[in-house]
Amino acid sequence: MLFLLKDANHDRVRNVVFVQPPPYLIPTGILTEIAYLVETRFGVKTMNAFINDIRAGVFRLEFQP
Repeated sequence: MLFLLKDANHDRVRNVVFVQPPPYLIPTGILTEIAYLVETRFGVKTMNAFINDIRAGVFRLEFQP
């Protein structure tokens, strides 16, 4: 899990995710789930950093019909 630094799979997931350069695609259908988990588990400061990363182009929202 990428946000959980102490997770046993953190390094493995991080290595897979960051093999490719940004932007990282986020399907809009799961954006609210990600936002909920980030804010409830890591707080508003982390949520704001995530939103700023979206604005900066680190993540790209992928709209699906």
